Amino acid sequence: MQQALEGHTVSEVLSADCASVAPELSIERLVNDYIAPTGRRCFVVVREGITLGLVTLQEVKGVLRDMRARVVVAQIMKPMSSLKHVTPDAALLSVLDILTQDNLNQVPVLVDGRMIGLVTRENLLRFVGQHERKSP
Repeated sequence: MQQALEGHTVSEVLSADCASVAPELSIERLVNDYIAPTGRRCFVVVREGITLGLVTLQEVKGVLRDMRARVVVAQIMKPMSSLKHVTPDAALLSVLDILTQDNLNQVPVLVDGRMIGLVTRENLLRFVGQHERKSP
């Protein structure tokens, strides 16, 4: 995997189609309206065009079912200030290190403090698979 990623950058695998949710959205609605119908595992939390953080399936699972109607996204999200992030020109090997060392499924990609997308484990695995098919 390391060999396939060597010499490549984040911009080659970046996923820019990040679904966003409002911080005041209840966890119940997040599950019913966003996670269940789409299968997405990660959402960008945005208010008035400003990225506040990320909420993932991992945080959602930590909320008891009977509390989901009363707990909102802002209460469980990971604030951007606490997240490791990369830039589009970062080496894919550095992303692999972050994902592996911190046991993460995604890393935000920022330009001038603004989130432009994510690199996910799935992105990396797909990239490696495509790279291996092209190799002789």
